[in-house]
Amino acid sequence: MSKALQSLVLITRPLPKGQELGVLLKAAGIDSLIAPAFEIHLRAGDYLREYIQLLQTPDLCLIFPSVNAVVGFVQGLQSATLRFPLQAMCIAVGPATAEALKAHGVQNISRSEGINSEALLALPEIQQVANLAVNMAIITAPGGRDLIEKTLQSRGYAVHKITVYKRRTLALSTEANDIISAQISLNSVFTSSLALKVAFTEWPAQIAAKLIKGQALVLSKRLQQQALDYGIKIVRVSAATDNLAISEQIVQQTGASVR
Repeated sequence: MSKALQSLVLITRPLPKGQELGVLLKAAGIDSLIAPAFEIHLRAGDYLREYIQLLQTPDLCLIFPSVNAVVGFVQGLQSATLRFPLQAMCIAVGPATAEALKAHGVQNISRSEGINSEALLALPEIQQVANLAVNMAIITAPGGRDLIEKTLQSRGYAVHKITVYKRRTLALSTEANDIISAQISLNSVFTSSLALKVAFTEWPAQIAAKLIKGQALVLSKRLQQQALDYGIKIVRVSAATDNLAISEQIVQQTGASVR
């Protein structure tokens, strides 16, 4: 059995992050197939004017789960001719999100090291209402970050959601489907629940069959359990969350599978 067949890694991250990971894997001698499971569409118009009263609240905390959330929120403010609510405490999921906020002049930032919801929820600042703002606004996509919403509500916060972008799922291309058909098994990396769902429920059934025979790398224990529930037998959690760290762990994982 050839190494090329064994080591092909399916990358479902949206572009350009998916391409970036593919380049890193190629440099390490690992073949990958970049097939985004969804794409990001920022909302247009002055919709943020609906939230003027909330954004002016003194006891406000804005939660940014991703760079896309920052970009969408800033664009929404510009479209509505509003200024960034600098009185608000901002919480960023991961270093990249925090840097995106700083690039727009935001200084009042707390951030998690990890890029998943669990990492954010572990921050000491948001364990109970007395420690931080009562009003929490999650900047996200429709249906996104439900774990954050429900957990913060259970801690006594008033939780709001401001949707600044949408995620549109993508069909698997004919070319990608043909490439996967030639594989005996398919290793994979999943960075979101949505990508897992698309791969297993919206793409052709053969994709799931190949994925189950391979190994998967995910970004949290929650995603690990979801991948196991879909039938993947070997699912590891990445020790870090940036593309470089992910690629290094995929190289180790793939190497183990071809010895």
